[in-house]
Amino acid sequence: MPKGRQRLAAEVRRSIEEPERIGKLWEAMERGRANRAATIEQAGLDLPVFRDRVRSIKETAAQDPSIAEAFADAVRANGGRVLFAATGREAVRYLLDVCRAQGAEFLVKSKSLTSEEIEMNQGLAAEGIRAIETDLGELLCQVAGEKPSHLVFPAIHMTSDRIAKMLTEEYGEPIASEPSSILSAVRAKLRPLFLAAKVGVTGA
Repeated sequence: MPKGRQRLAAEVRRSIEEPERIGKLWEAMERGRANRAATIEQAGLDLPVFRDRVRSIKETAAQDPSIAEAFADAVRANGGRVLFAATGREAVRYLLDVCRAQGAEFLVKSKSLTSEEIEMNQGLAAEGIRAIETDLGELLCQVAGEKPSHLVFPAIHMTSDRIAKMLTEEYGEPIASEPSSILSAVRAKLRPLFLAAKVGVTGA
């Protein structure tokens, strides 16, 4: 069985064995839907029209290289460097060069879907450089050794009890399952890493 299917099968088995987990997942999904509906109503949006407009803008931008060039020019004007990578592997190689030039043994990383698509973390790890997730949901998935289960809410499938137990094992100190305790523990661990990091990565 392919690894992806093995992961899915294990996830299904675990969910069946943890009915509370399913309930929490549904609660989170319903809360997300309600919040989205409230935002749409507050903004006075016609959702189908808005969706079509966003799709049109995205497709136009993807087909117009002048937009990327204008962005690159703005970055260079502010002292930055720009790489147009033809492949994910090329992008990871470039990042490895940056890390080596800075003498970085790790980097801090905020949410980036592109980095997931090009398997950036795995490419860096293969060369001995650790990418430390700083988005809370992504960090929880990293600690658990799991793939994100949602684009916006990566750890939506995890209960607070499971998170507390997992972080207690990871950090070697007791962490309560209240969200405030979890956030405080993660913040305390991340702050020194932010201050010590020589390289950072963020989604555009």
